Amino acid sequence: MIKACQALAAIAATLFLCSFTDRRDYETELIRTAVNAASPEENVVVSAWSAGEALSMLAEGAAGETKAEILSTLGGPLYGKMPENRDITVKTANSVWIRKDFKLKKAYENTLKTDFAAQSFRRDFSKPKTVGEINSWCSKNTKGKINSIIDKTKSTDVLYLINALYFNGAWEMEFKEEKTKKDIFHGAEDYTRKFMNCEKHFGYGETENSQIVSLPYKGREYSMVIILPKEGKPQEYSFDPENLTEERVRLSLPKFKVETSLVMNGILKEMGIRKAFAPGAEFSEMTDADVAVDKVIQKCYIDVTESGTEAAAVTAIIIRLTSVGPMVPVDCKIMNVNRPFVFLIVNNRTSDVLFSGRIANPKQK
Repeated sequence: MIKACQALAAIAATLFLCSFTDRRDYETELIRTAVNAASPEENVVVSAWSAGEALSMLAEGAAGETKAEILSTLGGPLYGKMPENRDITVKTANSVWIRKDFKLKKAYENTLKTDFAAQSFRRDFSKPKTVGEINSWCSKNTKGKINSIIDKTKSTDVLYLINALYFNGAWEMEFKEEKTKKDIFHGAEDYTRKFMNCEKHFGYGETENSQIVSLPYKGREYSMVIILPKEGKPQEYSFDPENLTEERVRLSLPKFKVETSLVMNGILKEMGIRKAFAPGAEFSEMTDADVAVDKVIQKCYIDVTESGTEAAAVTAIIIRLTSVGPMVPVDCKIMNVNRPFVFLIVNNRTSDVLFSGRIANPKQK
């Protein structure tokens, strides 16, 4: 199954001008497109992994150009099992919710169970308690950080593909609370915020436009990467880990706690997934009925403190019927994250991006 998907991805790369050559292209373009669609004062957080896993489940039910568009946008093999880690908590869960009278192909349902460990639930979508069950599943699998993903069902809804992602990691080198001080964050307005401060050795690099620092979580398999634009320079959204070297950095970073809700239809269409939303979408591997994607919703949560980071995401694909400071030594780099910046939570071994965002207003507890 996976080999067939990779072959289709290769074909798709020759068919679509928006094709991405690898997963990093998809991850970078997702945050870039989301930020471009938002207002300058708006915080943006997305989970490339959560969206990628939900879209991978969708791709398994698609055919023809519909499937090729999804695969070329993802830019590589389908998302699958989350790597285990004993130093931090990182978990993903999948589910498929089927309207009780809707005929889903058994082979597709089995693929979701086998390749994605997806739980399958057949429910009466006309009953309000179904909404409660779906939202309870999301809350359980994000440890209560995301308590709902849908408000109601529609008469045309037949299938929900849902991914939940949860991350909780302590810093390898914690910030000391006594060094947290109030300072000004220069966003659309000037905000007084609490900044964590430290001077330690981190992975550090600079480009023409940006300063970049990598803050490892315990065990060093995952890091939070901060990309801070230099004064007057455009924001960058990706980095090359090979260009980071260990430097002593005096870092000032705002604490932030952000919750976001995003309808991703426009973003995904701009990235190249169009046919899946249109009448005539090809989902023959999923069902014999005429269906299309109605909506892709993602909610994210992230809380960054002196001790570490807790983050969660839920992505739901709704499928419908289409008919019916002080002096610093010279050798110490200075990075004061006091204006809008981009963050990424990355797996240093696989280079997968779990979360990324643009923080324009670091809201705090």
